[in-house]
Amino acid sequence: MNEIQTFNFKNSGVRTFVDENGNPWFCAKDVCDILGYKNSRDAVSRHTKSEGVVKRDLVKTLSNGRQQGFEMTFIDERNVYRLVLRSEIPDAEPFQDWVCGEVLPTIRKTGSYGTPQPPALPDFTNPAIAARAWAEQYEKNQALQAQILLEAPKVQAAEDFLKSDGDHIIRKVAKALGVGVRFLYDWLRQKKIITKFNEPYAEFVTRGYLRPVPSYHDGHDGTRKCDLTTHITNEGIFYIWNRLKKEGHIPEGRQLQLEFLKEAA
Repeated sequence: MNEIQTFNFKNSGVRTFVDENGNPWFCAKDVCDILGYKNSRDAVSRHTKSEGVVKRDLVKTLSNGRQQGFEMTFIDERNVYRLVLRSEIPDAEPFQDWVCGEVLPTIRKTGSYGTPQPPALPDFTNPAIAARAWAEQYEKNQALQAQILLEAPKVQAAEDFLKSDGDHIIRKVAKALGVGVRFLYDWLRQKKIITKFNEPYAEFVTRGYLRPVPSYHDGHDGTRKCDLTTHITNEGIFYIWNRLKKEGHIPEGRQLQLEFLKEAA
């Protein structure tokens, strides 16, 4: 797991880390404080799902210089949304917009949240070099701003998709990811996400990534049979996408093709 990083929402710090699969986790107490919950433990217990809650051991330095270990609770992105929906303070919606529109897109692109660093100053002892350096930096900034504007609708669509409920057959998910159907089945089996019979492992059902869908038919002996078809949830698609990208199976620059998920089965 990556180191704890703190960023600010209206001068309130929120501690966060990104796990080995690229998923962001938020300090539950920090989120609850911002959203007006008086008792963070009670809020987490009542309003979040346990599969999106983890404990992490941290170390703090005391005033006397000694270090002391303590445990901190972190929640995943979906649980942040659940707390936002139940908050009664005016800042709840701006906080959600900030997380969705600024923090998460940055984390998913860079693996961390950070403030852009100012460009290095050119050598002012040489006016020609200084002018050329500033011109180049200006052009880069303009291109970056244009790219951000271009990507904004895609980022928003992805965030809206993630927050919605839904599940999809593996064949359609493979098309959305831009990989072969056989490759995706083999990869899911290799990673112990589905069994050799294409049924989901319980761990990934519990985490909300997979959903077993029963189908019934009459067997040759006249009895009623039930088969399970594995569907991948919207959240599961992003989980698989991030793992495939980390392993180098997704080329740099490729985007999720969410429109394939809307096709008729």
